[in-house]
Amino acid sequence: MDITVYILIFIAGGFSGYLASYFKQKGINRALKEDNKELENQKKEIENYWAVQIEELKKSHNLDIEKRKYQYEDRRKVYSKFCSELDAYQSQGQTVLKEKSAPMIKKFFAAIENSKNEEEVKFSFSEYFEDMLLLCNDISASFVEIKNQTNHLRLVTSPETDALLDALVENMKSITDSSNEFIKYLATPDGMLDKEGQASLTNSLVVLGDENTAIRSALIKQMKAELNTI
Repeated sequence: MDITVYILIFIAGGFSGYLASYFKQKGINRALKEDNKELENQKKEIENYWAVQIEELKKSHNLDIEKRKYQYEDRRKVYSKFCSELDAYQSQGQTVLKEKSAPMIKKFFAAIENSKNEEEVKFSFSEYFEDMLLLCNDISASFVEIKNQTNHLRLVTSPETDALLDALVENMKSITDSSNEFIKYLATPDGMLDKEGQASLTNSLVVLGDENTAIRSALIKQMKAELNTI
């Protein structure tokens, strides 16, 4: 075989090998490009997915903050209103005892002093006793009103606050009963003259008043703690 043929065969073989290697590398490069494109698409999908998730999380977080803010403001208003009503209730009780009962007693003694006969004395006692009963009714009505307010308050309170409200209502009931007992006792001839009995009833009211102050302080402390946990 001529040497030229061998050369041509060698060159052809080398060229075909080069072409095979070239197309093989080109296929690898194409595959790599496709893989890179696929990876890029997956990357974008992941980025889009987490972008959506983060945005949803932000919305949920903002909604939660707004919800908590609303709950805080709503409960704060309820607590503040109740404390104001409780202050008004106690002020009203003091007004009844100091500003109303004292003038009634003064009026009664003046009527007794100016009485001309036994019938007028009896009438003065009767009128005085009726006035005192009206005071008792005012005190009892005020208690029922503030008790109803505690029931409204229980719609948003915790079991711990409910227990303190129970103690407060029980204490106010005792104060109401003792105040009415005191007023009715003062409406009797013996009660008006019994300084020792008056002092005993007064001391009972003082003890109940101190208990009331302690319960109110604990209740306000508990309310503040609940607001801070919202």
